[in-house]
Amino acid sequence: MERVFRCLLTFLLCLVAVMECLQVLLRYILEMPIMWLDESIIFPAIWLYMLGCANASRENTQIVAKILPVFFSSPRQTAFFDLCAQCFSAVISSWLTWHAVEYFFYAFETDRKTGYLFLPMTIGETALCAGMLLITWYTLVQLVNSARHMRALRHKGEPPCS
Repeated sequence: MERVFRCLLTFLLCLVAVMECLQVLLRYILEMPIMWLDESIIFPAIWLYMLGCANASRENTQIVAKILPVFFSSPRQTAFFDLCAQCFSAVISSWLTWHAVEYFFYAFETDRKTGYLFLPMTIGETALCAGMLLITWYTLVQLVNSARHMRALRHKGEPPCS
């Protein structure tokens, strides 16, 4: 799965960069803007953003500020607060996924198109929905891992949280 994410994200990043460089070159240097290029860059960009977020969720490399381990020296206490954070993350990502799925079905029903190429806007809404589903899945996996870690510490004979 890591290789799939790496290849897909690299391709999308290169595609967005080439499209943007082409647009800048045509618009500001040659003074011949291509309007459809502006609207078509949106789709690989949103797929890049959402799959990048899902990949960060998969690798558990989101930006976090772990201040609590400074105050609590016990590994069990730290594991407890990590478990709480994963619970909050799971609830929030599930809620956002619910809205992303609802929005996808709404967008599918309305069948909106882009202005110049008349591309279906569901290409972007699919990225939002797929990205949030992946983010929620990986968040739930991290939640299970945190619960297992907490349980392992409890069975290891760590002193109880005080």
